[in-house]
Amino acid sequence: MKNNTKRTLSALGMGLFCLASLTGCSASGADIVIKVLNCEDYIGESEFDFTYTYEDKNGEEQEVTETYPTVLKGFEAYESRLLGKKVRVIYDCYDTNETMLSSLQTGKTSYDLIAASDYAIQKMMRLEMLQPIDRERVPNYNAYCSRFLLDIMESITAPINGVECKMADYSVGYMWGTLGILYNPAKVSRETGVDEDTVKFDMQSWDSLWDVKYKNQMSVKDSMRDTYSVGIMKQYGDEIREAMEKSGCFDMEDGMYSLLPGKYEEAVATYNGKLTDIFNRCDEKHVQEVREALLSLKENVFGFEVDSGKDDMVKGLIGMNLAWSGDAVYSMDRAENEAGNTVYYSVPKTGGNIWFDSWSIPKTSDAEHKAVAEDFLNFISDPQVAAANMNDIGYTSFIAGETVHTLIRLWFDPRSYAMYVYHDASGDEGCTWEDSDFVYGEPEYLQEVDEEGNPVFEDLLDEEGNPVLDDEGNPIKVPVYVQETDEDGNPVFEVLLDENGDPVLDENGDPVLVPVYVRVEGDPEYDEELGIQYQGGFDLENDDVTEFDFEQGILNMAGSTFDQPVVDGNPVTWDEFMELYNAKAELVNAKIAAAVEKGAELEELEPYEGWDVRDLSYMFSGTINEGDASSENPEQNYLLFYTDELETIAVEETEVMVGRQFYAQYPDQTMIPKLAVMRDYGENNIYVLKMWSDVKSNNLPIVAVVVFGIIIAAAAVLIVGLLLTKRHYHKFRVERRKAVAAAAKENDSKRTS
Repeated sequence: MKNNTKRTLSALGMGLFCLASLTGCSASGADIVIKVLNCEDYIGESEFDFTYTYEDKNGEEQEVTETYPTVLKGFEAYESRLLGKKVRVIYDCYDTNETMLSSLQTGKTSYDLIAASDYAIQKMMRLEMLQPIDRERVPNYNAYCSRFLLDIMESITAPINGVECKMADYSVGYMWGTLGILYNPAKVSRETGVDEDTVKFDMQSWDSLWDVKYKNQMSVKDSMRDTYSVGIMKQYGDEIREAMEKSGCFDMEDGMYSLLPGKYEEAVATYNGKLTDIFNRCDEKHVQEVREALLSLKENVFGFEVDSGKDDMVKGLIGMNLAWSGDAVYSMDRAENEAGNTVYYSVPKTGGNIWFDSWSIPKTSDAEHKAVAEDFLNFISDPQVAAANMNDIGYTSFIAGETVHTLIRLWFDPRSYAMYVYHDASGDEGCTWEDSDFVYGEPEYLQEVDEEGNPVFEDLLDEEGNPVLDDEGNPIKVPVYVQETDEDGNPVFEVLLDENGDPVLDENGDPVLVPVYVRVEGDPEYDEELGIQYQGGFDLENDDVTEFDFEQGILNMAGSTFDQPVVDGNPVTWDEFMELYNAKAELVNAKIAAAVEKGAELEELEPYEGWDVRDLSYMFSGTINEGDASSENPEQNYLLFYTDELETIAVEETEVMVGRQFYAQYPDQTMIPKLAVMRDYGENNIYVLKMWSDVKSNNLPIVAVVVFGIIIAAAAVLIVGLLLTKRHYHKFRVERRKAVAAAAKENDSKRTS
């Protein structure tokens, strides 16, 4: 399970479980209570909108959008509103899969739903702790999960009562990602003297972790499975490259061992199987070979870390880190926005580990609770909820669909940044990630007028329907606004929400609907939910460039879409947009240069040089409107994405491609055949545990061991010295007392005589 610390971690007792007070309901008000167990900070706890349809008491279908404060609160409302069930969720957290398994095996605690990592689910299947999931009751998952990820789950089995059973029948996918190298080229270059391009080039190989020129630059995971997988990729690197070459699916002459065109299906069907076999070697012989590689690695790295690596990267304490992709995105975002550092992420060119976390239903859950648990799985598999989860915790959902597709476009597609101005509308004190100084006007609505064009007013009524009077006893008048209508001319209504964001219900238990009015002023293009608005542009009549609001963009993009940009009201292509932008940027830059000469602190605008194209068919195929899937243009084929984050690095006439957040969140389709699942070690776990114990013993890096040894030696010398000194002075005091006593005796003898 991959932890994410966007929020403060908490623990209860010995650190095994944490109770998240997210439901706010009393057990007495619920018909059924389900208990959910998940990793810490691994579910959405922020407000989000959820749209659904239902039949009203007249049998007519209504579409309603509700705002839920958290995912769990949303599920409770969903059960009540759509399914008529009063449900309360008790939500507990755990720290690691191992402690979770140990606790469940004691039988002291039982749950209706458990989120766990792939290998842990295999263990629970083998231990006969789980029951099959009725997939017909989870239609959202069947419709929107990635077909590629589902195929992986279909291929993984575990024995139950001597029969090999598919993991896909016992779990529903939740989040997934990769394991790779997170690195800050600038810091590593400063520390080692290696130029930044060479650092970027070297990070495309697992061998770089063993390279002495990067000694003490990197921390690795204090995680047996993750670090063991890296040892596999190093120890059997030559065999893996030989398998790649024999498959005929890769260009072994270029710097990235790129997948050849048209070879994706063949590589997935053949080479990936060979890689997976190598990746899952865990017999005694192979474990010993990997042990030697990891002992060598330990001599070259700074140390091991459990969950501090991502923050250490942001703070600049280390230059390289073995990271999960979700943590990598977190680090890259924070490093860029808070510290001004550009951090990169790489899954090296020979491939690596793909992991996933899934939900399972234990055998301890009875039929009634199991049915509600499957409702929960269907709810969180809705793309709206999946997007809310992703937006909050930063990891990549198993679920695709239109809402997630839109979210990824807004996050990473350069067309988004060409069209929109982004704003963090949270208003949270100390918020630093996407703060801006934009001030959006209060909304104004179109007021109704009478036949003579005069605005219409009506009495303001109190809760009992009586007119509210002013100080003089006259009714207070309020304006009447024009209500929005749908395509058929019918007025549009929305659900009335209370101060907690929950729907207000009438006496029949139906949501109270209120009218939606026509908005005419106050930034009508601004989307409050997404925190974006169209770029407005500015003219060049003003020579004082310091007065320009660069955050608002230099072109007016109102009305643009991903398929069709609009500049100053004129539809253009995205290539034409770039030409228009670059032409205006050239004029603006001339003004900026003149202002800089007069002492202004301004940066020139960077021209557009074209965008690369990423293929995410493996993720979104079959779950969205694909457009023209045969086109190579992202404006027609919605399975393709533009990106401006890829960099081409050439070292000694060999080129490699490096990426950042988008690459970490969604590897390109050409990378997929190079990713392998590490499965449960089964009976061989004893060998891996022994290996890890050997590697972790004397866990301090060599430099620290030497320094610590010197300190211990110095302390020993000091102690011995103190003991000898004490002994010397003790002997000196004894001799002195004897001398004083003898002198006193002699004096007494003289006086007596």
